Amino acid sequence: MNTRRFGRLGWQVSELGFGAWALGGGWGQQSDADSAAALRRFMELGGNLIDTAQVYGDGRSEQLIAQALQRRSGGDPIYVAAKSLRSHRGSLWRGLSARTAGTQPACAAHRLH
Repeated sequence: MNTRRFGRLGWQVSELGFGAWALGGGWGQQSDADSAAALRRFMELGGNLIDTAQVYGDGRSEQLIAQALQRRSGGDPIYVAAKSLRSHRGSLWRGLSARTAGTQPACAAHRLH
């Protein structure tokens, strides 16, 4: 898979990213096995940029990504872009304020490990 330099950081990220919004079943039925298989195949093909957010499956997307990364044996770095968004359901944030936006990166990091 082709890569490009990511801004001033110098990271080499895949031109195609994996949008993880469907993982965890937040927008229809998606089994954990299918989610793991899709993530594994993306990484096998050289993909290394994964997009997620806490509202994707009420945090389940981040948990499934963490499991896939833990099963991975070495290789090039994988970059995970986690966003702060308003949640309209589930146990996570109901609104987006400066306080909640400030706490979301640490919570995402916890779910991703």
